[in-house]
Amino acid sequence: MMANLELGLISLLFIGLTGALGIMAGKMLFRLLVGLYEEIHQY
Repeated sequence: MMANLELGLISLLFIGLTGALGIMAGKMLFRLLVGLYEEIHQY
């Protein structure tokens, strides 16, 4: 029973970490795309 609970907590933590990293990466990509878009439309 305890091992199952620990496994659940570890997987939750892992999902949380990957989710946070995914959001950060998404924000960075979004900023890059917006920057490129603005640069292209300046000329």
